[in-house]
Formats: sequence, structure tokens, C-alpha cells
Amino acid sequence: MSVAENMALVRRFFEARGKADLDAIEEMLAPDFVVHTKLFPDQQSDQSDREAYKRSVAEYFAAFSNVRILVED
Repeated sequence: MSVAENMALVRRFFEARGKADLDAIEEMLAPDFVVHTKLFPDQQSDQSDREAYKRSVAEYFAAFSNVRILVED
């Protein structure tokens, strides 16, 4: 994949995340995708698969629906 293709993919991913477009996110995540991010030090990581990630995107969007992601560089 070229640099331009990688940049387009990342931009598309952030746009989908910013709109909570779960279908687009589903399309871009690998079948064995694993979340490695913890919001809190004591947070359990028992749900770290792609479904958990999509759920967290939807919950974040529900709480902060006016968030916009701007890629400048």
C-alpha cells in the first residue's frame, strides 16, 4: 500500500469514527482487531475485540455528538 493510500485510509477511518459510522469502521477493522487502549488505570480489558471497539465509538458519539476530528497534516 502506498503512502497516499495509507493516508487516505487513515483519513477515512477518522471520518468514520467522528460520525460513528459503525458500518465503515467494521469494514476497516481486521477480523482479529484488538483494542490496547485503557481509559483508566484500573479498567478491565475483558472486552477488547472489534465489537467492544465499535460499542465504545457509539457510546462516545452519544455522549459527545458535536465532536469533530480535523486532520491537519
